[in-house]
Amino acid sequence: MAQQIAQRSVTLVKNDHGLLPLKLAANAPVCVIYPRPEAVNGVEIGLPTTGVAGPLSLGEAVKAVHPAAEMAPVGLRPAADEVQAALSCARKSQIVIAGSYNLNEYPGLARLFSSVLALGKPTVVVALRLPYDLSTLQGAPALLATYSNRPVSLRAAAEALFGQGPPPTGHLPVPVSARWPIGFGLLDWSRPDTTH
Repeated sequence: MAQQIAQRSVTLVKNDHGLLPLKLAANAPVCVIYPRPEAVNGVEIGLPTTGVAGPLSLGEAVKAVHPAAEMAPVGLRPAADEVQAALSCARKSQIVIAGSYNLNEYPGLARLFSSVLALGKPTVVVALRLPYDLSTLQGAPALLATYSNRPVSLRAAAEALFGQGPPPTGHLPVPVSARWPIGFGLLDWSRPDTTH
């Protein structure tokens, strides 16, 4: 039941040029930049690190559906070496998947993702908690919201990204910008649908 709810809540906000779902060769280099679970556990009610069914990070979730993915975990306040490692990972990739987390509280993380976007690589931003992050990173060609970084949501996001789950059917529960009001959501990967 929890997995079905997570799948139905995934909200596609932007999908320029039909980037999603990703259609890549099995060995295509994909870089996943995401907050380390222990960093997130330090600021909200955490998950145990053992005995949990499902992925604990967006990197693990993506790697489960695309084994060639390279993971670049970072802190919520990324250190200089984490920034350099993430940018190096992004430069070598065909696609970048960036898992954001409350960017208004973590400007260093927002700067890192802005630097990634400046590389010009096709980038998918997955807002792992607050959908307002999508406004900050609206220059990315694809934007997705999960509203949660729990294993069921991480799995639902990864499967949606690669077209292995149902297409997104979620709608924004809050206005993200004038362009994306409350109720906005792209269905079937391209068809706009609003309920506001």
